[in-house]
Amino acid sequence: MAPNYKKRARLAAAAHKRAELVASIRDFKPEQKEDPSKLSILIDLPPELRTCVYDIILAQGGGVRLPRKSSHHQDLVVPSAMLLVNKQVYDEFMHAAWIIADIHTNVANYDFRHIVTLMNKLSDEEVRRLPNMKLPKQRNVIITLDVNWWAGVLDGDVELLRRWLNRAKHPTKKGTEVRYEYRLAHAMFTDPRAAEWERQASLMPEGRKKEELMKIVDALHGRASAS
Repeated sequence: MAPNYKKRARLAAAAHKRAELVASIRDFKPEQKEDPSKLSILIDLPPELRTCVYDIILAQGGGVRLPRKSSHHQDLVVPSAMLLVNKQVYDEFMHAAWIIADIHTNVANYDFRHIVTLMNKLSDEEVRRLPNMKLPKQRNVIITLDVNWWAGVLDGDVELLRRWLNRAKHPTKKGTEVRYEYRLAHAMFTDPRAAEWERQASLMPEGRKKEELMKIVDALHGRASAS
């Protein structure tokens, strides 16, 4: 059997990501325990094991959520009691969430502006930690499309979609290499314009703009995206 190079690449990338997380957690200032003589089940674990704990909790929780009104990755909603342990665990857990967790957000009528705002505020290092089109897939940024096309026609939703697609092809825009996945919020409420957009995409030259439009069209048709 031929070696599965893609699987090996994913495993290598995952190992690198975990090592990066462990190294960064080592830099967090440890919080002084009220009673140093008492064993803390979590705090007294080495960073490697604490990272494993955070990874499992984030995976079981289904990832984190980016609200529509968010303007920074610190606004991620992470439904976990880990945030209530102490400041050290809070900081480490939120840091781990940004590096290894799936990120979910909703987009209403193709209004991606909260995602663009977030990307523009991130440092290059923070953007680098997001899923990348050029690297093996490790986690996801999942955009759920809330479609209300009969209202959207009046709200200029096509223009908002055009801006998002044009941004994807722009080489100098921050975060244009981030890998996004699209899902439809409600199968009964799709967009009848999807067929026309698919035809338009077929006439586009190959590139990021076409890729993003086809992924959106696939979501609107209820098809699994190739990426």
